[in-house]
Amino acid sequence: NMFSKQQFMINKLGVYSYILNIIPLCVLFLFNPFIAFSFSLWMLGRQHLTNKSVKLLIIIVSAYMGLLAYTQSSEMCDIQNYYRMIKNAVPADHSWDSFLKSIEISYLQDRYPLFAAINGFIYWSTTNVQLVSLFWLFIVYYCCFIGSINFLKHYNIPLTPRTLAPLVAGTVLCLVYFTQATEIIKQAVVTSIFYYAYSLFFLGKRRIAVVLILSTYFIHFSALFFLPWLIANKISTRNLWIITLISFAFRYINSMDIFVHLFSDISFLGGAVERAQAYSTDMENFFQSGASYFVIAFFALFISTWLVYKCNRHQDTLLNCVFFMLIMLNLSYSTSHNFTRLLTLIYPVYCMLIIKLLSVSKSVNRYKWLLAFILSLNLILNVRLAYARMNDASTWRTSYMNNSITKILFSPVWSYCMFDFDHPEK
Repeated sequence: NMFSKQQFMINKLGVYSYILNIIPLCVLFLFNPFIAFSFSLWMLGRQHLTNKSVKLLIIIVSAYMGLLAYTQSSEMCDIQNYYRMIKNAVPADHSWDSFLKSIEISYLQDRYPLFAAINGFIYWSTTNVQLVSLFWLFIVYYCCFIGSINFLKHYNIPLTPRTLAPLVAGTVLCLVYFTQATEIIKQAVVTSIFYYAYSLFFLGKRRIAVVLILSTYFIHFSALFFLPWLIANKISTRNLWIITLISFAFRYINSMDIFVHLFSDISFLGGAVERAQAYSTDMENFFQSGASYFVIAFFALFISTWLVYKCNRHQDTLLNCVFFMLIMLNLSYSTSHNFTRLLTLIYPVYCMLIIKLLSVSKSVNRYKWLLAFILSLNLILNVRLAYARMNDASTWRTSYMNNSITKILFSPVWSYCMFDFDHPEK
């Protein structure tokens, strides 16, 4: 009884301490979300924290990235099409009948019922279409962070600054290409949710993992590219490495044509077949498989994977997942749409490589040169893509908070929330 009372008092003090941490951080976020975001990253990389505190800080980080996405504006990027489609589909009377009708209209336009239903509900209930970006980008970052934490738990790697810094700060600054995630939101959401679901699958929580994995197909068909992860533990890592090397020989086979041919008679996959047919043709503009940017991005991933594999040649499921993604990329090379989008949303694979290194060394010291190589290369690629999207001469220009550094750094939450994507200059 004495021990139980003592444990109760410790837990109670822990709860009070947690609440006392939440209040000032939330107030700081309200008055300056950028400083709250920066402080959260600093805390994760410098302080030993409880699991609850880690989750609080990654919620703040994810919320800020969602808030920044809320201020996205563009006259030619896909976000404009999303917003217009949602507005056109959802009637203004706010009845349940109109909401259900809007889902039907959105589905006919977009073919992804879960994505359409959630977007429709957000706009139907709030009349603010920009909240769609805030919601989904929060999901993108939060699911990625929690997925990585689940893998750390599996490998018994403690949540110390040395493990959290490369995974959380590295994901935000280097691995997630923010300008791309806000452009192709559906694929980014599917990538993060599937990664999180797979981490649950890894921990043995298979029922909820399967439900989440099935749901991703109703957000975007690119979930199919990640399905091989579910059998990653059944194959020899050495054999899969050999298959990865062989897959280079199949780069010029059009995988989308094959998919259409094999699955055109399966009604359940009708939407995916329709999309595959549309994407089987080549694309115009910067997003070409053979463009120098994507050649560098692919071989940065390939070399990073090879170096991690060299560090520890034992059987490993996470490495198998990475090899599967390299194989998928090679098989998608002839379809620029799939290859370039997969390659710019490859952040879960890099998270797996970092976790694999941490599982081998239990700290970053042994392989810090390799971590620096992975993060530095991705930072350069991330900045290059951001510049291509945000500079004034871009043919596919986008902006966040009207690309005003001063407003991003010093605005309170209500200034972010007052931002109108139709009139970004105000």
